[in-house]
Order: sequence, then C-alpha cells, then structure tokens
Amino acid sequence: MAQNPILHGGRTFSYSKDYHPKFKVWSSSMVFEYGLRRLLFVIKVASQVAARHEGLNTIPERRLTQEKLFLKDDILRIHQINIGGQIYISDISDTTDTGQSGTKSQDYKLGGSDYLAVKSDGIGITDIAFRATGAGPEWILGSYSSRQFPTQISVIRCADVYRLRIIRDTLKCRAIIPLNRTGAEPYFQSPLTLPQDSWIDSSFSVETELNKDDDPFAYFARATYIPFDTMKKLTFDIDPGRLGINELTANDPSPPERYTSICFEDPPTKLRFFVCAPRMFGVDVPNFTQFIINGQWQPPLPHQPTVFVLRGPILVEHVRGIWWGEQFPSIPTPIGVVVSKREELKNTVLKHSDSEPAAP
Repeated sequence: MAQNPILHGGRTFSYSKDYHPKFKVWSSSMVFEYGLRRLLFVIKVASQVAARHEGLNTIPERRLTQEKLFLKDDILRIHQINIGGQIYISDISDTTDTGQSGTKSQDYKLGGSDYLAVKSDGIGITDIAFRATGAGPEWILGSYSSRQFPTQISVIRCADVYRLRIIRDTLKCRAIIPLNRTGAEPYFQSPLTLPQDSWIDSSFSVETELNKDDDPFAYFARATYIPFDTMKKLTFDIDPGRLGINELTANDPSPPERYTSICFEDPPTKLRFFVCAPRMFGVDVPNFTQFIINGQWQPPLPHQPTVFVLRGPILVEHVRGIWWGEQFPSIPTPIGVVVSKREELKNTVLKHSDSEPAAP
C-alpha cells in the first residue's frame, strides 16, 4: 500500500524509527498514533475555547512576536497556561508582571545561574531548567511531555539568563533564547545524545535580503546533530542560487548525484565557515562550510567569479560535531557546531572569566 508524506505548514516532518529519512514518509502506525493524538488535542483546544466563549476577533499580522526581557533582580516569574490538557509556558517576566487571564504563575530564584535548558513539543515550551545534574536538566514545572508531539530540547551551558529573547504566539512561548547567543538556537529531538562535556553553539549568522525584517522564526530551529567520531563521509546539498547548504547527511551510501560528498580517513576536528554570494544576483544568501582533510581544506570553494566570499573564513577548532536545522525557504539553513572547549564558541558572547558573576 502506498504511503504519503505527512505535511505540516508545507514542510515534511519526521519523528520516529518508523520514519524513512530518504523518502520522508510516515508509516501507517505513525499516522494512526500521531494523527489521532493530534486530532484529540485539537478537539480539546476547541472545546476549551468554546467553553470560555473566546473567539479570534482579529488575525495577527505575524504568527510570532518577540520581546526582550532584562531582569533587574535574581527572581523571574514563569507564567503557565493549560491548552488542550497540556501545560505550556505562556510567558517569562519579572515579578511585577501578573500575567494574562487564564494563567498561573511561579517564581524562581536564579542564584547566579548561567545554564538554560528548554523543553518544547514543537508548538510551545512545556518546561524550563536553570540547573542540571548528572541525570540532565532539573525541570522546574515537571509537566509531563506532550504525547501528541515529539519532545525537543535546547541546552545552553553558558547562558545569560538575565537577558532573554522571548518568542511567543498569541497564547504561549515558542522559544526562549539568551541574548548572548547571536545565531539560531538548535532544538534537538529528545533524548539528547550529545556528549555531556561538550558545548553547543548557536548557528552562524547569515543575513539575507529575505529575512532582514528580524523574522522570529530565524532565531530557532529543529536541529539534527551529526557526530564526527563516527563520520566517514559527509554529504550536503549546495545550491548557490538559493540559500547555500540546504541539508547535511552522514555516511549516506547512495546520495543524490547533485549532492557534494567528502570522505574522511580520520574524524575531522577543524572546520571553516564562509558567507558567499552569487555574483549574478548580488545578494548575500548562501553559506558554505569547509573541513580540513589531510592538510587540505575540502571541498573547494564554489567557482569564482560566479560566487565570491563576503565574510569569513571563521575558523573553529576542537569540533566534536555539527548540527543543521530545518527552516522555511526564505531563511538560510542554520548550521552550528558542538565543540569540546568553551573558548571555541563563535556565536556565543562569553563572560571574561568563569568566576565573574552572571549579574543582571
């Protein structure tokens, strides 16, 4: 029986072991499992809205909005809302904000924390942590994970938690990002399998003519991690006429002919990142990544003068892996690194010393 892709917002999503990454299809068991759960979730939300006699009087100009929070003391307030039986974080504020109607609040003392973990189900933030143990983040709300949507987690070990970018829809938070991160924040599918002693960086920043309006969607992405310790071949699709690198895969035995592949005898530990532009368009849209192999940087840069370098190279050493995120067509594919040394974080503004307090 033929199987068709499940689309959401015009994009194909993948979530479990039944998913075949090459053909991007869902099995019949996945359609039943997730489709039924999501249908029940929508019914609960509709009943909840109807019971409150709430209606959408106006259509927002943008699907998401963003605000910046600058805390002046050591306590923040977490506002929570129940939507369809699932608890979401509605907002994060200082203690003077009472929150919107239908929410409840909980205060939390940061205690000089520089750690931030955020749990999402893809449509909203379900929990947050400012401390961690060997077992993982110490979630504050302890709310159960959404069953109708897979869990995604963002973990930042050097976060300025007193200065936050809060991205929301009309009811709940979609992303919470420290302002000392300069690129897109990766949300990895749970459970997070990255080495605990590693440092996850935000993406390299690539501004384009299409996303200069400060699109909130450009600040976070559902990410795929590629570890270097098991990588023998890296394949990526380079489209200089569109938005540069579109997708990366590791150890693909039969990639499409148009893809670029590079092979490694030993795991790479260095890479360089460039921002390039096709001269025929005059717009700085593509990105480009090189790796050092046998003393040479590979793959070679796109042929000049058709393409020229606008920014770079940005050299990163002590690399343990690379991540890339799915984005809308108007936003370049975010690409970031995971490194073994804190000093190699290129897209995170660090404090001058570890002993310096994370004051507001």
